[in-house]
Amino acid sequence: MHDLAAAVAIYHQSCSVNFRTGKNIPQPGNEKGKKCGRPVDMAQEFAFQEIAKFLIENDDEQITLKDLVDKMVELCGELSYTSTHMKKRLL
Repeated sequence: MHDLAAAVAIYHQSCSVNFRTGKNIPQPGNEKGKKCGRPVDMAQEFAFQEIAKFLIENDDEQITLKDLVDKMVELCGELSYTSTHMKKRLL
């Protein structure tokens, strides 16, 4: 939503309904077993761990982001990270 007032109104509407019907107000962080975000792809995660090992083993060399993405393409093909995502993961 781009309209903050509308988002707040929807939030307060749900709180109002919970209050009037006697339901408990949900507490943040109380969801059990729910994880946010996309499920982890194990092939991508393994390839990224290999990239991290490569960086540690070659810390005396200058390695570009493109070199790392190319190496990940070698490891997992089309499942490799984009340059932007690789940079975010490394930071």
